Amino acid sequence: MPGAAALGGFFAPVPLVGDVESDDHLAHFVTQELGQASVRGDFTCRSGEVAAELELLAEDCKADLVVVGRSAHPTLHLGGVPRQLLGRGRFPILVVP
Repeated sequence: MPGAAALGGFFAPVPLVGDVESDDHLAHFVTQELGQASVRGDFTCRSGEVAAELELLAEDCKADLVVVGRSAHPTLHLGGVPRQLLGRGRFPILVVP
């Protein structure tokens, strides 16, 4: 959404996909949506343990900050992924609602 992009965020409804062939389709879709919102970005598709993969991606990209969402479940507060990333302490983490 261009309004969200102007505020530093981006949202695009992503179609559900599940096979390897769909990775290219999803990458094209995300790249197209980013371009329409005038937002620069990359698409990366990975599988595995989420926190570990985010750390590897952050390392590969030489990230200064990792931004993740907290759990929607009220009793979990942070959620498993932010908690794991914070516990490992390898990168600065920003947890958003």
